Amino acid sequence: LKLLEEPPKGWIFILTTSDSTLVLPTILSRCQRVAFQPIPEPLLLSILNTREVGDSARRPGLARAAQGSLGRALELSSEGFDVLRAHILKFWNDPHLALNPIVEGAAQTPDQFDFIVSEMELGISELLRASLGAPLNDPTLTAHLRARESKMGKKAARDFWIERAERFAAARRENRLPLNRKLLAQDLLLPWLPNEARA
Repeated sequence: LKLLEEPPKGWIFILTTSDSTLVLPTILSRCQRVAFQPIPEPLLLSILNTREVGDSARRPGLARAAQGSLGRALELSSEGFDVLRAHILKFWNDPHLALNPIVEGAAQTPDQFDFIVSEMELGISELLRASLGAPLNDPTLTAHLRARESKMGKKAARDFWIERAERFAAARRENRLPLNRKLLAQDLLLPWLPNEARA
Protein backbone atom coordinates (compact mmCIF):
# COMPACT_ATOMS: atom_id res chain seq x y z
CA LEU A 1 0.00 0.00 0.00
CA LYS A 2 2.81 2.39 0.84
CA LEU A 3 4.34 1.79 -2.60
CA LEU A 4 1.02 2.58 -4.30
CA GLU A 5 0.50 5.67 -2.15
CA GLU A 6 4.04 6.97 -2.61
CA PRO A 7 5.45 5.51 -5.84
CA PRO A 8 9.01 6.33 -6.87
CA LYS A 9 9.26 9.41 -9.08
CA GLY A 10 8.27 8.70 -12.69
CA TRP A 11 6.81 5.26 -11.94
CA ILE A 12 3.37 4.13 -13.07
CA PHE A 13 1.87 0.86 -11.84
CA ILE A 14 -0.65 -0.96 -14.00
CA LEU A 15 -2.62 -3.59 -12.10
CA THR A 16 -4.84 -5.91 -14.12
CA THR A 17 -7.66 -8.20 -13.06
CA SER A 18 -10.58 -9.90 -14.73
CA ASP A 19 -12.67 -9.48 -11.56
CA SER A 20 -12.19 -6.34 -9.46
CA THR A 21 -14.27 -7.82 -6.61
CA LEU A 22 -11.29 -10.06 -5.84
CA VAL A 23 -9.01 -7.05 -5.21
CA LEU A 24 -8.82 -5.65 -1.68
CA PRO A 25 -10.86 -2.43 -1.28
CA THR A 26 -7.82 -0.67 0.22
CA ILE A 27 -5.95 -1.28 -3.05
CA LEU A 28 -8.90 -0.39 -5.30
CA SER A 29 -9.37 2.92 -3.49
CA ARG A 30 -5.83 3.93 -4.50
CA CYS A 31 -6.28 3.09 -8.18
CA GLN A 32 -7.87 4.74 -11.18
CA ARG A 33 -10.07 2.18 -12.91
CA VAL A 34 -9.95 1.73 -16.69
CA ALA A 35 -12.30 -0.89 -18.13
CA PHE A 36 -11.14 -2.65 -21.29
CA GLN A 37 -13.70 -4.26 -23.55
CA PRO A 38 -13.09 -7.51 -25.46
CA ILE A 39 -11.85 -7.05 -29.03
CA PRO A 40 -14.85 -7.37 -31.38
CA GLU A 41 -14.80 -10.69 -33.25
CA PRO A 42 -14.45 -9.17 -36.77
CA LEU A 43 -11.48 -7.04 -35.63
CA LEU A 44 -9.89 -10.01 -33.87
CA LEU A 45 -10.29 -12.11 -37.03
CA SER A 46 -8.67 -9.31 -39.05
CA ILE A 47 -5.69 -9.27 -36.64
CA LEU A 48 -5.34 -13.06 -36.87
CA ASN A 49 -5.41 -12.83 -40.68
CA THR A 50 -2.80 -10.05 -40.71
CA ARG A 51 -0.52 -12.07 -38.45
CA GLU A 52 -1.28 -15.25 -40.42
CA VAL A 53 -2.01 -17.16 -37.21
CA GLY A 54 -2.54 -20.87 -37.86
CA ASP A 55 -4.53 -22.26 -40.76
CA SER A 56 -6.73 -19.66 -42.48
CA ALA A 57 -9.73 -22.02 -42.37
CA ARG A 58 -9.48 -22.17 -38.56
CA ARG A 59 -9.14 -18.44 -37.90
CA PRO A 60 -12.89 -17.67 -37.69
CA GLY A 61 -13.26 -20.43 -35.08
CA LEU A 62 -10.26 -19.09 -33.17
CA ALA A 63 -11.73 -15.58 -33.19
CA ARG A 64 -15.02 -16.91 -31.78
CA ALA A 65 -13.44 -19.16 -29.15
CA ALA A 66 -11.01 -16.44 -27.97
CA GLN A 67 -13.95 -14.31 -26.72
CA GLY A 68 -12.28 -11.01 -27.53
CA SER A 69 -8.75 -11.84 -26.32
CA LEU A 70 -5.85 -11.83 -28.79
CA GLY A 71 -3.61 -13.62 -26.29
CA ARG A 72 -6.20 -16.36 -25.92
CA ALA A 73 -6.54 -16.69 -29.69
CA LEU A 74 -2.77 -17.12 -30.03
CA GLU A 75 -2.78 -19.68 -27.23
CA LEU A 76 -5.67 -21.61 -28.79
CA SER A 77 -3.81 -21.84 -32.08
CA SER A 78 -1.22 -24.13 -30.47
CA GLU A 79 -1.01 -27.83 -31.31
CA GLY A 80 -2.37 -29.03 -27.95
CA PHE A 81 -5.64 -27.22 -28.54
CA ASP A 82 -5.85 -28.67 -32.06
CA VAL A 83 -5.89 -32.16 -30.54
CA LEU A 84 -8.64 -31.15 -28.09
CA ARG A 85 -10.65 -29.57 -30.91
CA ALA A 86 -10.45 -32.83 -32.90
CA HIS A 87 -11.80 -34.80 -29.91
CA ILE A 88 -14.63 -32.28 -29.46
CA LEU A 89 -15.60 -32.63 -33.14
CA LYS A 90 -15.65 -36.39 -32.67
CA PHE A 91 -17.72 -36.04 -29.51
CA TRP A 92 -20.75 -34.58 -31.29
CA ASN A 93 -21.49 -37.82 -33.11
CA ASP A 94 -19.58 -40.40 -31.07
CA PRO A 95 -19.57 -39.13 -27.46
CA HIS A 96 -18.64 -42.49 -25.97
CA LEU A 97 -15.40 -42.66 -27.99
CA ALA A 98 -14.34 -39.04 -27.40
CA LEU A 99 -15.42 -38.62 -23.76
CA ASN A 100 -12.26 -39.81 -22.00
CA PRO A 101 -9.75 -37.79 -24.08
CA ILE A 102 -11.81 -34.63 -23.53
CA VAL A 103 -12.16 -35.26 -19.78
CA GLU A 104 -8.41 -35.88 -19.51
CA GLY A 105 -7.74 -32.67 -21.45
CA ALA A 106 -10.10 -30.72 -19.20
CA ALA A 107 -8.22 -31.93 -16.13
CA GLN A 108 -4.88 -30.53 -17.36
CA THR A 109 -5.31 -26.76 -16.93
CA PRO A 110 -8.08 -24.21 -16.35
CA ASP A 111 -7.40 -22.83 -19.85
CA GLN A 112 -7.96 -26.21 -21.47
CA PHE A 113 -11.16 -26.61 -19.49
CA ASP A 114 -12.30 -23.14 -20.61
CA PHE A 115 -11.46 -24.03 -24.20
CA ILE A 116 -13.62 -27.17 -24.05
CA VAL A 117 -16.49 -25.18 -22.53
CA SER A 118 -16.15 -22.48 -25.23
CA GLU A 119 -16.10 -25.00 -28.09
CA MET A 120 -19.11 -26.89 -26.73
CA GLU A 121 -21.01 -23.63 -26.13
CA LEU A 122 -20.34 -22.55 -29.71
CA GLY A 123 -21.67 -25.87 -30.98
CA ILE A 124 -24.76 -25.70 -28.76
CA SER A 125 -25.42 -22.14 -29.92
CA GLU A 126 -25.29 -23.25 -33.58
CA LEU A 127 -27.59 -26.19 -32.83
CA LEU A 128 -30.15 -23.98 -31.08
CA ARG A 129 -30.17 -21.50 -33.96
CA ALA A 130 -30.54 -24.34 -36.46
CA SER A 131 -33.41 -25.84 -34.45
CA LEU A 132 -35.21 -22.52 -34.94
CA GLY A 133 -34.65 -22.55 -38.70
CA ALA A 134 -31.27 -20.85 -39.16
CA PRO A 135 -28.91 -22.47 -41.70
CA LEU A 136 -26.29 -24.86 -40.33
CA ASN A 137 -23.22 -25.32 -42.53
CA ASP A 138 -21.18 -27.60 -40.29
CA PRO A 139 -21.64 -31.25 -41.41
CA THR A 140 -20.69 -32.65 -37.99
CA LEU A 141 -23.26 -30.51 -36.16
CA THR A 142 -25.85 -31.16 -38.88
CA ALA A 143 -25.48 -34.91 -38.33
CA HIS A 144 -25.76 -34.41 -34.56
CA LEU A 145 -28.86 -32.23 -34.95
CA ARG A 146 -30.62 -34.76 -37.16
CA ALA A 147 -29.75 -37.70 -34.91
CA ARG A 148 -30.79 -35.90 -31.69
CA GLU A 149 -34.05 -34.56 -33.15
CA SER A 150 -34.87 -37.94 -34.66
CA LYS A 151 -34.31 -39.67 -31.33
CA MET A 152 -35.90 -37.09 -28.99
CA GLY A 153 -38.13 -34.92 -31.13
CA LYS A 154 -37.43 -31.26 -31.98
CA LYS A 155 -38.75 -29.68 -28.77
CA ALA A 156 -37.05 -32.17 -26.44
CA ALA A 157 -33.77 -31.80 -28.34
CA ARG A 158 -33.97 -27.99 -28.08
CA ASP A 159 -34.76 -28.25 -24.34
CA PHE A 160 -31.75 -30.57 -23.92
CA TRP A 161 -29.40 -28.08 -25.61
CA ILE A 162 -30.77 -25.17 -23.55
CA GLU A 163 -30.25 -27.16 -20.35
CA ARG A 164 -26.69 -28.02 -21.43
CA ALA A 165 -25.95 -24.37 -22.31
CA GLU A 166 -27.07 -23.29 -18.83
CA ARG A 167 -24.92 -25.99 -17.23
CA PHE A 168 -21.85 -24.98 -19.28
CA ALA A 169 -22.33 -21.32 -18.27
CA ALA A 170 -22.34 -22.35 -14.60
CA ALA A 171 -19.26 -24.54 -15.14
CA ARG A 172 -17.29 -21.57 -16.46
CA ARG A 173 -17.67 -19.97 -13.01
CA GLU A 174 -17.02 -23.25 -11.18
CA ASN A 175 -13.73 -23.69 -13.06
CA ARG A 176 -12.29 -20.83 -10.99
CA LEU A 177 -13.05 -22.66 -7.73
CA PRO A 178 -10.81 -25.34 -6.20
CA LEU A 179 -12.79 -28.21 -7.77
CA ASN A 180 -11.79 -31.40 -9.52
CA ARG A 181 -11.99 -30.39 -13.21
CA LYS A 182 -12.08 -34.01 -14.30
CA LEU A 183 -15.29 -34.65 -12.35
CA LEU A 184 -16.71 -31.33 -13.52
CA ALA A 185 -16.05 -32.24 -17.18
CA GLN A 186 -17.69 -35.64 -16.68
CA ASP A 187 -20.74 -33.94 -15.18
CA LEU A 188 -20.96 -31.68 -18.24
CA LEU A 189 -20.52 -34.35 -20.89
CA LEU A 190 -22.11 -37.53 -19.54
CA PRO A 191 -25.69 -36.42 -20.37
CA TRP A 192 -24.80 -36.82 -24.08
CA LEU A 193 -24.16 -40.53 -23.64
CA PRO A 194 -27.03 -43.03 -23.99
CA ASN A 195 -28.26 -44.23 -20.59
CA GLU A 196 -26.88 -47.73 -21.15
CA ALA A 197 -23.40 -46.33 -21.84
CA ARG A 198 -23.39 -44.46 -18.52
CA ALA A 199 -24.09 -47.55 -16.45
